[in-house]
Amino acid sequence: MTLDSTSVNRPFKRTTWSGVSDGVSSSASLRRNASTCASAQIAHVTGQTTVSVNFGTGCTVPHIGTVSGSAAATIGKLAGTIRVSLAFTNLAVNGLAIDGTLSLATTDATTFTAEADLSSGANHVTFTGSAIVDANLSGVTLSGTGTFQAVTFHATGIHHGFGTCYADAGSLSMAKNTTSKRGTLVALDETVAFSTTTPATGQVIVTINGQTSTTTLATYGTCPHG
Repeated sequence: MTLDSTSVNRPFKRTTWSGVSDGVSSSASLRRNASTCASAQIAHVTGQTTVSVNFGTGCTVPHIGTVSGSAAATIGKLAGTIRVSLAFTNLAVNGLAIDGTLSLATTDATTFTAEADLSSGANHVTFTGSAIVDANLSGVTLSGTGTFQAVTFHATGIHHGFGTCYADAGSLSMAKNTTSKRGTLVALDETVAFSTTTPATGQVIVTINGQTSTTTLATYGTCPHG
């Protein structure tokens, strides 16, 4: 973020934090394993702070792995609303790449409005809706509308426990067109329903045009754990 003296309403104050100088155009190196791992920059304007980290073409981060690209987080408060915005630019962690933005806003630190526009490889997803954190901080419930590969979907009460593989409640519905074996265009109404056994088994109930079946979700990493 580039700022000039007219962009702030109070005198600029330069401080240091963990070896990183913060300011309008400040930057410093974060050191990992006694070697330069990433460069960081902290910028302040009235009501918000942005922290940017650039891992360059590749950097080994303890407990995470190889990271490249850059990310920025902006935290601000306006009229009682706290907003956290994340921006990813060619960010790759152990080969998994992500680009785009994610924004969360809340007045009570429990219910958030969420907006996302993210890409990973050829996959592109957008989402606008709500995220409600469990009272015991064990998970989050998502509801809203988005797109995946230009297909519109609706999320209804999808609950995902932190640290679990898949959602354990709620459903995802979408309407799309596909081409039949005869070459004709067919409209499909599809709903995917999650259950309490989904995180362990990866199995969901899929309903397409009224026909229901059980399907196992694609594996990723060590998921499912069952």
